[in-house]
Amino acid sequence: IKVFDSFPKDTKFANLRKKKKEEKKSSAIKMFKKVAYEQKRLLVYAAAATFSINTLALGTSLYTMQVYDRVVPTGAISTLVVLTIGVFIAIFLEMIIKFSRSVLLDYATKKMDIEYSNDIFERFLQIRCDALPKSIGTLTGQLQSYSSVRAFITSAAMFVFIDLPFSIIFMIAIFFIGGFAMGLVPIGFLIISLIVGFIFRDKIELASKNSSMASYKKMGLMVETIENVENIKSTGAGFKILNNWNKLTHDAIDDDIEIRHYSDMANYFTVFFQQICFVSIVAIGAYTITESGSITMGALIAITILSGRILQPISQLPSYFVQWGKSKLAIKDLDSIYKLPSDNEGVDKPLTPYLNRVDIKATNIKFGYLKDKSAINVASLNINEGEKVAILGAIGCGKSTLLKMIAGLYKPTEGNVYLNGIDMQFINRDLLNDTISYLPQSTKLFQGTLRDNLIFGMIGISDEQIIEACKLTGLIILLNDLPKGLDTIIPEGGESFSGG
Repeated sequence: IKVFDSFPKDTKFANLRKKKKEEKKSSAIKMFKKVAYEQKRLLVYAAAATFSINTLALGTSLYTMQVYDRVVPTGAISTLVVLTIGVFIAIFLEMIIKFSRSVLLDYATKKMDIEYSNDIFERFLQIRCDALPKSIGTLTGQLQSYSSVRAFITSAAMFVFIDLPFSIIFMIAIFFIGGFAMGLVPIGFLIISLIVGFIFRDKIELASKNSSMASYKKMGLMVETIENVENIKSTGAGFKILNNWNKLTHDAIDDDIEIRHYSDMANYFTVFFQQICFVSIVAIGAYTITESGSITMGALIAITILSGRILQPISQLPSYFVQWGKSKLAIKDLDSIYKLPSDNEGVDKPLTPYLNRVDIKATNIKFGYLKDKSAINVASLNINEGEKVAILGAIGCGKSTLLKMIAGLYKPTEGNVYLNGIDMQFINRDLLNDTISYLPQSTKLFQGTLRDNLIFGMIGISDEQIIEACKLTGLIILLNDLPKGLDTIIPEGGESFSGG
């Protein structure tokens, strides 16, 4: 607001306590790790709940073994009552803890979703205008793909840190209860499931990539069609748009079928081996009881129950590989957005200088939409404060592009644009917004009220100031005809008002 060259004598200064500025995130993977790590407390609680659930799950199998081995042969009803009450308590506690875990995971998921969404969209808003991707559909799909990464993080974390270790613990329990031969069966199933998952992983990843690209293109075509529906109708080009839509739909369906085909094949193989594993455990256990009697009937039933706890999470391995394929693609897509140059790219501390003048100067500026080809080449341009300058030229000669460079929206591929003698690339984007007004060729109203659109990007504007501006521009005539005045609702797309 003001600049002080000196201070009065005996001036006292107070230290400003500021939160340490975080390092700029250079990639999407770093951002995902950071946000997930911030929710480690909730994830640890959920992991502790899962640990308790799996521990209590041992009670059912041990209860069954004790009933068959101790209660049934001896008729000890009092023992049966005590064991039954105990296992009922364990089952009830397991249900309560499952509810608690569900609430914890939902809360953690919500917090991660909010952080991911905010960070990704904020990064998108910081991209320099000349660096924005030209494909609307692809960009939209990439910005929304973070949900698949978040889903994989939560599910994979539970599997790696809880389900898989407990599957190993249950395998060890089977070794102790049923012996070496019985323990080898679920280990073999684990190895086979891993092999099946790795076999189909690459095929699923490739199909997921093709499916995502087809979906992005469909979204882009839909957005372009909605925005240019008048041109399409007036030129009779609807048949061509429809043909393109049908082709993209056909490609997307083929890719989705391929993903489902490979996923189903992986699941079918896994279920097949899971059934063989279960039958093998029962057969080996029955043979052992009949021939050597080294295990009891109760032990066999307990082992079958434990095997179900082992086989269920392991059978999910192929689906985790599918999730991993989609997450890998999503991270790659988001990384491409994070690598795009932003406003003040390469400037660690953008300047917020006091500008006593707003003279604009450009020297040897060039800009090209295509590599190694300049659309604009201006040796020198000086616009002093208070001057009114018209830029004239034929269609497509670069008038609008030049204005965007002067406004700091585009960075010249060569040369520099200065504001009051300071390179615009070093001036904070917010300060440029406050200093320079830029009116684009085409304007779009945003969903909200008429007031919201009139003070778009500004704060602290009173209704009196808005009305005064409406009188100066002639908008007051329209405003007086609206029953709700400034509170008139503008729908999505903003087509309820004349563009002029």
